[in-house]
Amino acid sequence: MKKILMCDPQFFGVTYDINPWMSANIGCVNQSLAREQWTLLRDAISDVTEVEVLPGVENLPDLVFTANAGIVRNNQAIVSKFSKSERRAEEKHFKKWFSEHKLITVQTVHSYEGEGDHLVDKLGRHWLGTGFRTDTRVAEELTRILWVRMNTLELVDPRWYHLDTCFAPLPYGEVIWYPGAFSEDSQRVIRSAFRTRIEISEEDASAFACNLVALGNNIFIPSNTCASDRLQGLGYKVQEFDLSEFMRAGGAAKCLTLYY
Repeated sequence: MKKILMCDPQFFGVTYDINPWMSANIGCVNQSLAREQWTLLRDAISDVTEVEVLPGVENLPDLVFTANAGIVRNNQAIVSKFSKSERRAEEKHFKKWFSEHKLITVQTVHSYEGEGDHLVDKLGRHWLGTGFRTDTRVAEELTRILWVRMNTLELVDPRWYHLDTCFAPLPYGEVIWYPGAFSEDSQRVIRSAFRTRIEISEEDASAFACNLVALGNNIFIPSNTCASDRLQGLGYKVQEFDLSEFMRAGGAAKCLTLYY
């Protein structure tokens, strides 16, 4: 089973505005509640796999969203190249962690935000979200680096600025997704690629139902009863978590974790 990288939330907060979720929440994070929520998620994931914790860094509040560190495939880590200046200082910390763990690190020329926009399904197909953070030209770079075909999906709603906020391939081969986050062409691609789809409403998408962690038959999901019931109906063991403080910044369970 994959291991998980998380980052201590000591310095987490909403201190700038780079997505629609942040706009009304600058300075509004309850630090003690955020730590409590993060700890409950970490402890639950630790029950099923190893979790390593990266120390937080002052003045880097979004370092806690380790999904954006990059992506790890075999012994190689493709380090993110952030599109927003507020996050670019995170790159050296993630690169250092990858290097210390004996991974070969590479970085793309164009903007690329790791597992935030790059997910792999049960069949080994690579899905790349573009439109807000990750440059479409990265698909060609990733094909050269990884020797895989990239399936590019166009995001069209700024509330779902990363692929992992609106699309999650599941371990048994299904997908949970919010169609309204995608262009019509990308919707057609997803519908043709996955036989079993959980298509959620805008309300559920706003509760970050797609931003889940999937490990074997274990699903760790933001509190969302409707999506949880549907996942349980497919045979998954589902645990729900209140991640309200992190949702103020535009992230939830998957954003807080990196598979490696």
